[in-house]
Amino acid sequence: MGKKRKRSVPLRAYLTANRALMGFTLIELMFVVVLLAILVTIAVPVYEKFQFKAKISEAKANLCAIRSCQETYYFENDSYRICALHPAVVPAAWDAAEIPEGWIEIGFAPAGKLRYSYEVAAGPSGIVDSFFARAYGDLDGDGIQSLFSMNEEGSITSINPLE
Repeated sequence: MGKKRKRSVPLRAYLTANRALMGFTLIELMFVVVLLAILVTIAVPVYEKFQFKAKISEAKANLCAIRSCQETYYFENDSYRICALHPAVVPAAWDAAEIPEGWIEIGFAPAGKLRYSYEVAAGPSGIVDSFFARAYGDLDGDGIQSLFSMNEEGSITSINPLE
């Protein structure tokens, strides 16, 4: 018996059948790059918006904590305590060695790196039976400050260019 000869398969049919061995074509790679660029263009602004919201929540949470400290101080002393702006430069940590006296007296000491500076001022009448706690911060580095303010009743007002 003679040997059977294998049929020759045309090159195009061979390459089509063994496409996994070839890799990707330049057009396929370019398509993937363009698709990724479109996804990144959509995702980055959305991600930055979520970042800003998270940074803004620091100010609101700390203002609520300041209000709570002020209420405790009020019940013990029958007046609210005025506190100087601290920290003077942000971002910074709440440095225990440089804390103004007012903050120590009300017992406010946030943890971690702060993106806002905080102060407590007398209320609209100028006497200490009311107060405004304020948070100042430049979150995006453009020189425009965001301002959050809370009164003794707990209502927060905002002058925030990022919202």
